Amino acid sequence: MHNDGRPTFRQSNVATAPDVTVSAGLMELGPVRWSVVDDELRTPHEGILITVDERPDIKVEVVDWPKFDWDKYSNETEDVLGELHEKWVNRDFQQLDSDVLVSELVSCIEQCVQRMATHRTITKYSRPWISPEIASKLKELRQLKRKWRLRRSPANGREYKKAVEETYAEVKQAEKEYWLSECQKLVGMRDQDKWKVIQKLTNHQTAHGVQPLRVNNNGKDTFLFEDADIRTELENAYIRKTTNCVSALRRDEELLLAVEDMKKMAWKGNGNELMNGVISDLEVESSFGIGSETPGPDGISGN
Repeated sequence: MHNDGRPTFRQSNVATAPDVTVSAGLMELGPVRWSVVDDELRTPHEGILITVDERPDIKVEVVDWPKFDWDKYSNETEDVLGELHEKWVNRDFQQLDSDVLVSELVSCIEQCVQRMATHRTITKYSRPWISPEIASKLKELRQLKRKWRLRRSPANGREYKKAVEETYAEVKQAEKEYWLSECQKLVGMRDQDKWKVIQKLTNHQTAHGVQPLRVNNNGKDTFLFEDADIRTELENAYIRKTTNCVSALRRDEELLLAVEDMKKMAWKGNGNELMNGVISDLEVESSFGIGSETPGPDGISGN
């Protein structure tokens, strides 16, 4: 919601802000500024102006953790933390402050990381599934493209086209494996952390208009990414869904008999006893799993 509290309705001495300006996805385009303009339409409603500025390219320098030398870091921290421990032991016990100890420990570890780590720059165009091997392939592809542009012979064209197909297949496979690994991480996460990962995945992936669908095949979870595969799976689940006709007919007959018994009891004057009776197993079986999963005030789902 973009409103900042300024009135958007003026008539005589009345100035109120009943209008609510809401947008979806607009904040992703860039910084949004909301303002009220003094138009000349002679209407009680003020004009609303929404300005979307271009989002600047943000470059972030991060630690390249896949290339981090953990063995060297372990040896480095062993010596540094040992010196810090001796420093703490030689101090007066009454002068020890937990906040100071924590800050010294954090500062010590951060200094070790900065000395050992290599950094890399990440932008909005960065793709985490581009490995060093694929980056080398892309470099070779650019060289072949330059060679083909300088000398457009059939041999150079075939070589460049073959390299394009191979590189494209490797990139798509690496992208799919990255998505699968990230989706597998969602299983053990908390609900609030899952949405952060999903938002990260949707920002990185723009080719698919729908979210991946998880399917259980023989006890193993697999994910469908293509629209055609997801559509086929949904059609098989909801349109061409097969049911056991014999069990369905038997279930309907049991329900009809139960309703007839209730009607006979009600005609005999046992209506109150019927309404206040114990819930039968048939009623529980018939209603189980069809209620809403939204919890009530007690926090317990009604399903």
